[in-house]
Amino acid sequence: MRTDVANLYVSLFGRAPERDGLGYWVQQMDAGQTIAEVAQSMYDTAPARATYPTYLTNEEIVGRFYSNVLGRTADAEGLAFWTAKLNEGASKGALIARCCPGFQGTAGKQGNSWPVLRC
Repeated sequence: MRTDVANLYVSLFGRAPERDGLGYWVQQMDAGQTIAEVAQSMYDTAPARATYPTYLTNEEIVGRFYSNVLGRTADAEGLAFWTAKLNEGASKGALIARCCPGFQGTAGKQGNSWPVLRC
């Protein structure tokens, strides 16, 4: 779990977690929150607004996820697919939980049939 939370920090904030923050989010997962729920809660924090301002469109958010999480520009098919998921009501946390390379082995365990992005 610590690795999952650390990957979220890098993906959302562009930095390694501090001890207290890491401990807090790991406790949330120990209490039963999924990685997608923790990702959404972290996405909703003020520090995430530096990378993902509230004025971004869903397409721009997906583009930033690709850039920040996968280190590459979104391909047209992936951009369209994930933007549609957000437009249909998927949370940004669910998206980043699928995008983050560190979660590729656990995404299928969360009861969701979305494909996991591969670099």
